[in-house]
Amino acid sequence: MPFGVRRQAVQRVANDLTRDGLTEWVTNPGHRSTPLLALTPDGTPVLAAITARARVANQAPAEYVTADEITTLRRGLAGIVTSARAVDPDPVGHPFGADGD
Repeated sequence: MPFGVRRQAVQRVANDLTRDGLTEWVTNPGHRSTPLLALTPDGTPVLAAITARARVANQAPAEYVTADEITTLRRGLAGIVTSARAVDPDPVGHPFGADGD
């Protein structure tokens, strides 16, 4: 995976959500030593509100950018990523590499 976050960063967020009562650790029937993170009754409406706000924010650019412009932008970004990987195919250790937060 060329991009991502450290496991420790994910664990920190999970712990914060649990501390705030929005999630809880539950038994994983498929792997007893690896619990699952589940929403609590308090966490469910919080996630719904975040999702609703994100949906609005994600749709906002559609008012200003056409589908063809987005397609062109995606092609351009794919070209930049391909070029970057040609220069450094293993981005580990870089700010947005596999070990970056």
